[in-house]
Amino acid sequence: MNDEFKNLITESEEWVRLSKKREYDFDSLLAGLYNDPSHFIYEMLQNAEDEKATEVKFELFEDRLDIYHNGKPFDFEDIKGVTGIGISTKKGKPDAIGKFGVGFKSVFAITETPIIFSGEYKIKINDFVVPSIVADDRHISETLITLPFNHRRRKEKAFHIVSDKLRNLGLKTLLFLRNIKEIQWKTPSEGGHYLKSSEDIQIVSWAKRVTLISANDTEEYIVVEKPIRIEDKELKVEAAYKLTKDSSNKEVVISEPDSKLVVFFPTEKNTYLNFIIQGPYRTTPNRGDILLEDEHNKAIIEETGNLIAESLMVIKKLGYLDANFLKLLPIIPAYKERDQIYAVIYDKVKEIFLSSKELLPTSDGKYTKATDAILADGEKLTDFLATDDLEILFAKKCWLDTSITDAKARDLRNYLKHELNIVEVNFDSFARKITVDFLREKSDNWMIDFYGRLVGQPALWRDSYRPGILRTKPIIRLETDEHIAPFDDDKKVQVYLPTEAKSKYRTVKRALTDNEDSLKFLKELRLTKPDIFAEIEEFILPKYQADNAAKDEGYFEDFEKLLTAYENIASNKKTEFTKQYLNISFVDSVNNATAEHILLKSIFKRPRPQRIFQ
Repeated sequence: MNDEFKNLITESEEWVRLSKKREYDFDSLLAGLYNDPSHFIYEMLQNAEDEKATEVKFELFEDRLDIYHNGKPFDFEDIKGVTGIGISTKKGKPDAIGKFGVGFKSVFAITETPIIFSGEYKIKINDFVVPSIVADDRHISETLITLPFNHRRRKEKAFHIVSDKLRNLGLKTLLFLRNIKEIQWKTPSEGGHYLKSSEDIQIVSWAKRVTLISANDTEEYIVVEKPIRIEDKELKVEAAYKLTKDSSNKEVVISEPDSKLVVFFPTEKNTYLNFIIQGPYRTTPNRGDILLEDEHNKAIIEETGNLIAESLMVIKKLGYLDANFLKLLPIIPAYKERDQIYAVIYDKVKEIFLSSKELLPTSDGKYTKATDAILADGEKLTDFLATDDLEILFAKKCWLDTSITDAKARDLRNYLKHELNIVEVNFDSFARKITVDFLREKSDNWMIDFYGRLVGQPALWRDSYRPGILRTKPIIRLETDEHIAPFDDDKKVQVYLPTEAKSKYRTVKRALTDNEDSLKFLKELRLTKPDIFAEIEEFILPKYQADNAAKDEGYFEDFEKLLTAYENIASNKKTEFTKQYLNISFVDSVNNATAEHILLKSIFKRPRPQRIFQ
């Protein structure tokens, strides 16, 4: 025992003597610091991590817990750290225990005499701070910390407290540790073995793939990190996105529900995030929470928000940036009021979405920025309106992923609409944008598809107390390829279905009626074939009632309509029908003397000129 160590013992004993004289209750103080008596497990892992250990082993017995690690052996400064006497004498108050060695002090929740075997030291700590030499001839190559279950209040419970903690330690304990790659634990009845491996991702320098393995489970994460500088210190913030494979065996990011803030190990602070964040926050003495008003912590929160926003580019490069990933982001406004960390990350993510970055997945498997994006109300419009159509009608470029529906992603859809101001388009809003110039450029096949889709959108074209918007829009293509509205403002029909013979009325292009669905829409719109008798009355009779009417190119079509009408009229009305046309100049005649063609009536007063019927 050297003089330095002897002095430490003397100072420690004097500190205890004065503390007892002042009647300080160290046990009560520790109880306030560590509400969970098993929290020391994390503290022991942290100490091993700090000593650059790669392997840690917990071996539980009925009367003690042995903790092994292969980190750097204790030196005298480490002994001073775990006894903590140095700082306490400066303050002169036992409650200064919160300022030093508080991590190791957590073991006093289950023991009163921890024993340390490390390097040249074999010591036992009494009265929280007083080291003493342990006579033990064993040669132990690693660091061994033995915790006898001799706490006066928890002696009977210690075994079960520790057993439950080890059983629930979990793979994620290893997630953010830089040095420890392996944790083993063993009780008299069971055990566990956790392994960690990490692999740098070549295409992104600040991301790695972390694999955690146990006997019964494997978890994989993409871990992104960001070096930061705060108060002249080089620090780092991190985030982990959990991976799995979907039903098609594609690797995707999934939710990590009920995520707690990690300060190397989980705290009790709920982040309301669907992924895990870690940073060098200043915690409360028991490490259960962080001090939100601390300027150091505020700076780390800000940098964590920057990390998450910037990580979207990494997730995109790795092929994980899809609608399901977007649902995992902080997109619920109500949570901003609950947690400061959530609020900062929420704003940072929103900011990058509103930038010029193309981060929103589109319906064609690409990405776009918020200002160019448009949401479809349902999936039918996305395979109907092409990119050029969106630019013409809505000044937008891309449909967003069609899986972003109210049924599958309501929170995300609301976020896109209300936070990123992305326009939502349904058939109604599309119908209101339709112009004749837009329709003229479309093929007959497009028009057939359009009519077929309108069958399922009756509110847009039915005649009701609020007539559909399309009743007076030029949605009907004529045989001439012109466009006309089906009805005028006075609800009068302006177009008819095509007939076998050419009609004087405006009729729908025949090619558009050959399709069953297209024709169904036109009929449900209440379009009909024109009345042949009305057409004769309106267009043919006036044309041939004038004297010396000329034969034109429509003559034979008119003649065919008269024959068709005669064939279709009831037999008891044929005589009356025929009499109407006896006095019209409809008979094509030729003057033999002059060879002139003229149209004459079929009944003439004598003298009758000679005529030849053509």
